[in-house]
Amino acid sequence: MEAQIIPVNFDELADEIKTIYVETRFNAEWSLLEGYHAIGKLLHNYKEQTGMTHRELCAGVGQAINKKSTSLFYAMKFYERFNDINMLPEGKNVSWRGVCHKYLTAPKAEPPTVKGVTFLKDKPFNSVEQERGSKNLDKPMCFLHPDRKAVYHHFPRTKGAGGTKLLPLCGECHGEAHSNPYVYWCGRLWENRYALFNAVIEESEIK
Repeated sequence: MEAQIIPVNFDELADEIKTIYVETRFNAEWSLLEGYHAIGKLLHNYKEQTGMTHRELCAGVGQAINKKSTSLFYAMKFYERFNDINMLPEGKNVSWRGVCHKYLTAPKAEPPTVKGVTFLKDKPFNSVEQERGSKNLDKPMCFLHPDRKAVYHHFPRTKGAGGTKLLPLCGECHGEAHSNPYVYWCGRLWENRYALFNAVIEESEIK
């Protein structure tokens, strides 16, 4: 029977357990990466032979094995970007989640800016009171003409019937929007409609 060395004090016990935990987790993370890399290689080779698209192949295989097609898609992109898994810049000191986040997903686009106006997509307001309660909206200015004072007006979120959002408009813009709404929305606002609904004037511009 193999003799076991028992730690003589609590600190040694804790250190030994921590070492085992770290090594086990490290090995598990790397094994997971190797597994996804191997899956990606199989999928890539099959795609090259059949001419199927990434999404067609991943959707079909995912349905067959009851797995999410997204994971399979990332596995294939992982192999295509790093044919040799040892090419990873971090070496083995990286997780599958880290690889997906850093190398396999597109970066988020920065909110557009127009004439000192920053459009924040994730800052919804449901009422004039809420919107004016924000410290950056105490003095609303027109989003197209930042030198003009504005008042908030309700405009539709979609082309058809539906909810509305508040948008700061000066008198000229408001009149144009009401007199010829189709031209106004399509010509100036539609491409950035979701961002414009939550237009917020930068505090530095309101002085």
